[in-house]
Amino acid sequence: MCDSHKLRLWVLLRQLSPRKNEETKCAAVGLSSSSVASAGPLRTQPESVGMNTLRLKRIEAFVQDIVREGKTPMATVGVLRHGRLVHLSMAGCSDEARGVSVSTDTIYRMFSMTKPVVSVALLMLYEAGRFESFDEPVARFIPCFRYMHVYISGDTPETLRTRPASTPMTIKHLLTHTSGLGYGFVQDVPAVSKMLSAGVDFGPELMGREEAFQPYSLSDAVERLARLPLLCDPGAEWHYSMSTDVIGRLIEVMSGMSLPDYLQSHIFGPLGMSDTGFTVPEKDVHRFAALYMHSEEPGPDGKKYFCIDDPIKSMYLKPLTKGLASGGGGLVSTIPDWLQWMRFLLRKGTAEDGTMLLSPKTFDYMSLNHLPGGVDLESFGAKSTLHKNVMYKKAQGWSLAFAVIQDAASYDSVCSEGELAWGSLAGGYLWIDHKEDIAVIFKTQLLPSAAYPWRRHLHALVYQSLMESSGI
Repeated sequence: MCDSHKLRLWVLLRQLSPRKNEETKCAAVGLSSSSVASAGPLRTQPESVGMNTLRLKRIEAFVQDIVREGKTPMATVGVLRHGRLVHLSMAGCSDEARGVSVSTDTIYRMFSMTKPVVSVALLMLYEAGRFESFDEPVARFIPCFRYMHVYISGDTPETLRTRPASTPMTIKHLLTHTSGLGYGFVQDVPAVSKMLSAGVDFGPELMGREEAFQPYSLSDAVERLARLPLLCDPGAEWHYSMSTDVIGRLIEVMSGMSLPDYLQSHIFGPLGMSDTGFTVPEKDVHRFAALYMHSEEPGPDGKKYFCIDDPIKSMYLKPLTKGLASGGGGLVSTIPDWLQWMRFLLRKGTAEDGTMLLSPKTFDYMSLNHLPGGVDLESFGAKSTLHKNVMYKKAQGWSLAFAVIQDAASYDSVCSEGELAWGSLAGGYLWIDHKEDIAVIFKTQLLPSAAYPWRRHLHALVYQSLMESSGI
């Protein structure tokens, strides 16, 4: 994005943002269609791109309702059509303790919305010739993955039983979360989850555990991970996992750069994403949102959440002294920056100024369902998961970076086939619909992501605003 366009967008969003008021109560603001249309080339009247202004206001009401009802301290929704911003609404506090209203320069933890960025970065290295095939073994670049073992039984080092993996782990296995790796919090296999939680952490730590921050480098973290048993043979099942953290290390090995430096030079810099990175600079701490946890029982104030990461004490303020940057969930960013990322995805790999960062052909290949035989997550996802936040969806496959809808009629809400989407631990969600040329971002800072069915509701709210359809 050229500097003049980014400056115009930033100035407009700053002018329209709710700010802290004298009573330290946080505002609820919907940015009207007239405001959207008044700000230059990046914004437009909804009707000019086939969307209905009055119906878009239902999104604004939804955002305000979930904050007013005490379900979340804040929420923001942005909608793009044909690359133009047709709706942006936000409500609530980014930091309730200090009465700071959410605004367009609020800095969010992106958590797993980091994953597609890192996967796209690896595809750039494919185009640069750093590897020739997605079926290349990971061990060619990270030798510690050469001899992997699969869990059989046991929950201590003394009782652990494993067997050699029947197939080598490949780059495609990492990109599709079929590597056999897992997450400690998902608990597909509780004994292995316990080992993962105790054995490796890609951070940053929450809850103020400063002594656990940056305990080792990214290289060391990956080495520790490779010593733990796999949940299954590579290619046998889909497990939400630390695979993308390993991709972050692959990027370092292939490029000769640190993961933060590679993303800055190849994605964030070219796209003008100046507020995106793995840490929050001290000068920007006032913009950094607090992180909250959902509670089943409301407190005395009627709110069903409590703070678990105070922005002024957060580990995100610490420097990456040992280079442990999580490709699976470590980024922080803002709504204006993420709008640029969404425009890049809508353009299938091209920056605002026409610079091609990724070939459209590679983007289309990435966007296919790469699960074996074209199966969906419901049939190929691990059946033993105990974690309600990982949803193995019917009709949704997995590309090389996102979930992808295969059969719209079998999906549980209005959508388009080929729609790309993924969310994050703290309730964030993004989807890209190339058929309708729509992109949507929803952000809050509320754990867990499955606390409320907001994603399905947002699908209905966005698509009911369309005045025309390009089909399913």
